[in-house]
Amino acid sequence: MIGKKTMTMTKTYWIERNKTINVDWSAKTVVYCRNIFKHINIPKGNVVMLGAAYSLALEVLVGQFGKRAMGVDKWNFGNHPQCITEDIFDLDDFDCAFVYCDVASFSHIAQQNPCPRLTAFEWSLRNLVPGGYCLTRMYGYSDQDMKSTQHLMRIVDKHNVTILPIPGNFRGSDWDSKDDVLLRKKG
Repeated sequence: MIGKKTMTMTKTYWIERNKTINVDWSAKTVVYCRNIFKHINIPKGNVVMLGAAYSLALEVLVGQFGKRAMGVDKWNFGNHPQCITEDIFDLDDFDCAFVYCDVASFSHIAQQNPCPRLTAFEWSLRNLVPGGYCLTRMYGYSDQDMKSTQHLMRIVDKHNVTILPIPGNFRGSDWDSKDDVLLRKKG
């Protein structure tokens, strides 16, 4: 674990944090959910937004996949009817064709034990059906980010997945974080 530190990530913390980031229809999660399925074919199964927040990306997924799409968030800020209010530590396993893993913040990896982001990532890869995809942030820029990536890679190594880059047309845009990846379950 990297620098264990007790963090209190309350509902108020996330509301305040979200005031400083893009939580509108031009957010990266929304843009990815609108466009990623033009580049990948997913098998039958659930389409899940882990860390649904205000449910904008979830609404895009529901528009494309109907009842197959669902969100999971500890607080369901958007009060979306297809968002399950559940802590990632309590979420049951179920088959997923696609998971957008956006629980907690990348910078919080290994700052808590257990870590919500690592738990969500492990849940995502464990529940993918063969041919299913997980979209998430995998790499970073700082020394701390590189240590976080090592934690993620240990989880990748336990599952039968291939790491793929985000399709080329996403790169270079305003919402390209340059460290997002697609993970595809082999089989």
